Amino acid sequence: MLFLPASDGFAPNINVQTQFFEGDLAAYAALSRQQFAELELELLAEEISPHQITWSYQGLWQGIPLRWYSRAIFDAEARKAFLMTGTALQSQWPQVAPSIKRCVESLELLPSERSER
Repeated sequence: MLFLPASDGFAPNINVQTQFFEGDLAAYAALSRQQFAELELELLAEEISPHQITWSYQGLWQGIPLRWYSRAIFDAEARKAFLMTGTALQSQWPQVAPSIKRCVESLELLPSERSER
């Protein structure tokens, strides 16, 4: 995890996860949208390209109004998604969005992280 300076009792942050997933990119996107809906999060934007998805969404998490920016790079052969997510309070978003987006968009898989083809 990476953290930006805290304000209003919250440190905007960025985390990276490796998620194992048996389906394809379309199924991963559908499951993610379903999870957003179940958590009552508002999907603001979604961009899908052949091997990645970028989302912007917001909502309440444990009563706290948050904003997220996520990017998943999908490797179907390895059955993995590499997910980087930036999180901030909605009130912090105007100030920290450029830094969070730049960091999330910098996610890149090195050859050793890709499945052998």
